[in-house]
Amino acid sequence: MWEPWSSKVSPVILEGLLAPAIPSGPASAARRGSSLNDGMVNPTGAHFQVLNALDTAMAPSEIIAIVERCPSWRASGLFVRGCKVRKVQPTKEGAFELEYRFKLTRPSTGDKVRATIVGKIYPDEEGDQEYKKILESLKGQGPLVADSALTGFVQYVPELRLLLASPSADAKLPSLRVALDPHAIKPFLADCLNRSMHRKESLSGCEVDILRYRPGKRCVLRYRLGASRLEAGDVHERSFIGKAYGNRADGADVFAIMLGLYRNRFGRDSSDGIRIPEPLGYIPELHMVLMEDVPSPSLAKSFSSPHVIDDLQAAARALGKIHACPSTVDKKYEVEEEVSSLEQWVARAVQLYPDLAGSFESCLRGISESAHHIRCPEPVLVHGDFWHKQVLIGHNEVTIVDFDTIGNADPARDVGNFLAYLKYTGAELRWTEEETRRYAEVFLAAYRLPTPPALKTGIDFYYRASLLRLACVVSRQPKEWGPRASLLAESLRSRVDSAALPV
Repeated sequence: MWEPWSSKVSPVILEGLLAPAIPSGPASAARRGSSLNDGMVNPTGAHFQVLNALDTAMAPSEIIAIVERCPSWRASGLFVRGCKVRKVQPTKEGAFELEYRFKLTRPSTGDKVRATIVGKIYPDEEGDQEYKKILESLKGQGPLVADSALTGFVQYVPELRLLLASPSADAKLPSLRVALDPHAIKPFLADCLNRSMHRKESLSGCEVDILRYRPGKRCVLRYRLGASRLEAGDVHERSFIGKAYGNRADGADVFAIMLGLYRNRFGRDSSDGIRIPEPLGYIPELHMVLMEDVPSPSLAKSFSSPHVIDDLQAAARALGKIHACPSTVDKKYEVEEEVSSLEQWVARAVQLYPDLAGSFESCLRGISESAHHIRCPEPVLVHGDFWHKQVLIGHNEVTIVDFDTIGNADPARDVGNFLAYLKYTGAELRWTEEETRRYAEVFLAAYRLPTPPALKTGIDFYYRASLLRLACVVSRQPKEWGPRASLLAESLRSRVDSAALPV
């Protein structure tokens, strides 16, 4: 049997580490007559061919060599200084999606830039067909652009069935062709900013950086421009965040939610210093939300700071403010959806590590069984994906970001997720158990909402569910499995120490 990256970490060893994590029990999936393998491909010859190709696709040196052989790349003169595999994700169709982050040097100026390229390994000839479609769509667009967007780059490697392309070729996010083009995007930015700020500004220059990208779903960009007021003539540098969505409704909904929060005690002038980025406008043609670029660092930076206790308390108060907010949204989260989502995560992880199926499923059974004991309190507004990188810590202010997952649910969802990431971060940074417990207690004590026993039970459930999801995420980053697997297993054995929760 093929064992991906077995030279780095033995799946047998990992199974031994994870197997005792959560005691097994009757799975809710079994009671519903479903299986973790629903929607997964069978291990056919084509599937193993994909897995074998993945070995090459996961090697940065191999990818650099492949890219540099591309005629359009050679013509651009771009020099590759480095390449990192950022994400690996199996799909239901049996393919694998990858994201590469390149460090490049621009030939004309010597400037150093970063660029994203996405890859997809297909189990059949669909990749070749998709490649031809992209080539057809690029006709007449000129040569590869030597910038961070890499507009016009596409390459197909038939022996691997690997399709490589710049995000601007994403058919499900067609707005990226404009959003990543510094010249094409400028009129849209100028119009949106002039309407939101009620004054005319002239924009000069434009640099575009991809911050985060989910193929076919959304892309977060930073724009840096020179801006001058027409009446004054002064020029100053400004930066903004643009978030483009594949679905028009998603972008419009997120903008409406942000605008409602900003006007309801989460604005720049909030008395408690807890706020969100100012939503500057929605560009319907691009399905893009344009917002303030808040320069404050995330809470992650605080973990090596003497202010970590104060900052954890600030994050907890910010979460409490969200949960106490009277705003309502259409999206709702239920416990059953969490279990169903975990089943999908586990199914994808098992595709990467088939020998770990028993271990992951054992963990899932225990969590699924505990779901039947949850008595959800009155749903409140929740962030939906609250963890330390969604919290920016500034001078006398806290900014909460990323509202794609905001909804109504048990507040335990956010608290448990945050504590799981805190536990995982402790494993990464090699905190002692005492340090990890202390930080969790600080956060829980500062979370200023009544916490009846039902909420404590919910926090424990979402804490364990989030840890299992993190284990699945880590399984997509095989180099990281070895040093972290045992720590995650230990985390899954434990429960939240809720002694600090006020009753």
